[in-house]
Amino acid sequence: MKKITFLLVVFLTATFSVYSQDSKGVTNPDDVGKRALDILKKFENTSEIEFRNSMMTIEEVKEFVNKQEDSAMGRMKEDINKMDIAEYQKRVAKVYNDLKEKTKEFNIVWKDIEYVDFTYEVRNKRGLKGVEGEVFFKYKETEYKVKTDAVKNGDVYMPVIVRSLRKKDDD
Repeated sequence: MKKITFLLVVFLTATFSVYSQDSKGVTNPDDVGKRALDILKKFENTSEIEFRNSMMTIEEVKEFVNKQEDSAMGRMKEDINKMDIAEYQKRVAKVYNDLKEKTKEFNIVWKDIEYVDFTYEVRNKRGLKGVEGEVFFKYKETEYKVKTDAVKNGDVYMPVIVRSLRKKDDD
């Protein structure tokens, strides 16, 4: 159940990505963190609608999971295929609003953040290859981190989520 939850979170929670399908992905897993940082730097000027439109749409998610042939994905495929647009948008809105709240709490000016590091693992779960990692960045004198995930789609890693903003030392 925990694995299904993770996979659903990866696919169905908010994703930041650049605004065209062709430029959503990166070819090197090391670049997933830098892409996430670039996305965060634009967050102040990103509306919820832009946020939602900048990620994989529910249709793209469904198309992606339906192309996967691993039989272990059966239940996840079923759950994703049953999800409607309103439910998907609700999940996206929650992550977007959580990030907005943390932005206010920490008084972060996104355009002024500085990249520090990206740690990650390349994983293969239920036939899906991807990256799970944490992006570390600095704003003023404080270091923060966000979790980020990406799935491998062909030759590129598609950033699918940036979540869980917190101070680096708050574990």
